[in-house]
Amino acid sequence: NIGHDVLLDEFQGLIEREQKSRSHDPITNDLKMQVVQACRTRHQWDTKALDSLRVIQTQALQDRNVPDKQQWETAANSWSKLFTFQGSTIEEKNRQQCVKELQKLLLNRQQLDKTTKHNYTFRSILDYDELTTVKKNLQAQKVDVSNDFISDLWQRVYKIHFLKRNLSTCLDCRRFFYYYQKGLSDQGLDCHEVVFFWRLKRMIEITSNAIRQQISNIETRRLEREVKEILDDFNTDETLKANLLKGKRVDLAEELKRVRQVQEKLEEFIVALNTEK
Repeated sequence: NIGHDVLLDEFQGLIEREQKSRSHDPITNDLKMQVVQACRTRHQWDTKALDSLRVIQTQALQDRNVPDKQQWETAANSWSKLFTFQGSTIEEKNRQQCVKELQKLLLNRQQLDKTTKHNYTFRSILDYDELTTVKKNLQAQKVDVSNDFISDLWQRVYKIHFLKRNLSTCLDCRRFFYYYQKGLSDQGLDCHEVVFFWRLKRMIEITSNAIRQQISNIETRRLEREVKEILDDFNTDETLKANLLKGKRVDLAEELKRVRQVQEKLEEFIVALNTEK
């Protein structure tokens, strides 16, 4: 879906940038945007490419052998940037406030873990009492959101919490590549999180590269063929053409066309008269 959306967003962006140029002719604006919308409905990603992508992703995730120290340290460090990015993308007021309340909830769970023998922090489910508490706290701040909104955001907050917890171990393991390479695991520190992040990072890189190549080598040409087919379909629909191509210049062109048709009929009539004489 991401590759599909990026391709069509870029196509629409190309049309919109061309419309802003000084040499642009606005008479085709409606037609071009109608073509873009038709492409969004018609264009489907090549199913063979999807199957191939799944195989590539599976192979990347199954590979547990970090090849060198540089990639080991990169895997240990790079994921810390993810959480900074995640935090900066939550801009809407409701989402920001909801995240704060859910983070407070996680903190309360951690405090409960210290005083009891239960592992509340590790529960991925938001129970009814917790959901009600979060919603009431938000309402007190004049933030009105649905239960589904809170539950959906909770899944994201919990996953980030889980990754952060594993990231702390990764940072401790940055200098332990030698022990990993030699197969030593008795150093008092379990560094399987680094391998996990390396596999995940490698899978994302391979996926991005495969999608980029698919867009450049195949999907762009398929989209070009679809645009031609759509224009051919539009050309057979006189009503649609009349709605998409409007303006004084179009009206003038239609009038000139009718004048030429009348002239042709007159010329045929004159030829017929001369023939009779």
